[in-house]
Amino acid sequence: MNLDLLFETGSIDLGMEHPSETEWTLSATGDYGILPQTGKYICSAGSDDLARNINRLIAADISIANFEIALTEPANVTGPGVRGDREVFMEFHKAAPFTVYSLANNHVRDAGAEELRRTLERFSKENIRYVGAGSNQTEAEAPRFLEIKGVKLGIQAFAQNETQIADHATPGTAELLPDKVLSAAEKLVSQCDVPIVIMHEGFEFMNFPRAQLRSLCNKLVESGVKLVICHHSHVPQGIEKIGDSLIFYSLGNFLFDQPHFAPYPWSRQSFVPVIKFNGSKIAGVELRPLFIELDPLQVRPSTRDESSSMLAHLQACSELLTDDARMNAARDEFFTHILLPEFFGFLRVTGNNTDGDFSALIERFKKQVTVHKLFNDFVSIYGDREL
Repeated sequence: MNLDLLFETGSIDLGMEHPSETEWTLSATGDYGILPQTGKYICSAGSDDLARNINRLIAADISIANFEIALTEPANVTGPGVRGDREVFMEFHKAAPFTVYSLANNHVRDAGAEELRRTLERFSKENIRYVGAGSNQTEAEAPRFLEIKGVKLGIQAFAQNETQIADHATPGTAELLPDKVLSAAEKLVSQCDVPIVIMHEGFEFMNFPRAQLRSLCNKLVESGVKLVICHHSHVPQGIEKIGDSLIFYSLGNFLFDQPHFAPYPWSRQSFVPVIKFNGSKIAGVELRPLFIELDPLQVRPSTRDESSSMLAHLQACSELLTDDARMNAARDEFFTHILLPEFFGFLRVTGNNTDGDFSALIERFKKQVTVHKLFNDFVSIYGDREL
């Protein structure tokens, strides 16, 4: 598969023999949530336009979304974190349904463990498929199996620990630990025809994967995983083909926005990959660029010019993966102009809001694994330590 041609045209078809009876397609999106702003728009203007755009972007036999929001009751929607009205989403899901929602991310428990439990119970009651979260660790780590045209798919999803991981009795997500992911993948490969692994990991606004994540993704495809899908950076990253497998290092945002995203244009532009299969083999790929509008918060297919810009950016991100000099320059640029300003800006805002009292923040860091991301991961950008 020639990825250069994919970036030039937006699609590539391998034209395999006898496709008619065994062809099927799969689409996947990055960060998605019906946030309060979007929910209010849906309630006032209706869901038709937004649902039409989403359905056009994700159109495929099977669609997967990274559902990065905590659903809760209306009275709790304005609480801290990323939250949405459960009833508004349940109604909107009827108009723009995904086949499977991946819940393995750092925001799915923002409204608390019990609200996540209620969401899981509601999803099960409404026959909404999900993966990557559960009422306990065993459920969270369980794969989701689907069958289409005689082909069995297996999907597993994992998230970097940011205090939302399930344990033996508490709802949460499956933890992204390399040994655990690789062991689960080996089992998944033996259980299905098309093994798919989804991972939520990385730094915000970084347009390349950390070396540790890339190493893990490579090991996954070497073990037989057909498709690796990643997100967490809120911006798109590169695509890599290894053997008969594909790796999408970050799908960026699909329908998601936060105030601190404003300086980063690629947080509002991304793409939906649509993978064409012939039986269990990848037979082609289509990239569908998208644009996130802010007022009201909606997503739509990109214009021709926006699409050309998105595909060129994806090609540049992908070329970083095989060019050490450019990758080193990209690391320096990210560290100097994004990571450090973001981190110290966060500290400045915290200090201003607390009159210089950082005791609460320090206690939070002491209790949370977030300290791993803020400090150890700084060094990991330049190293090759495991995740």
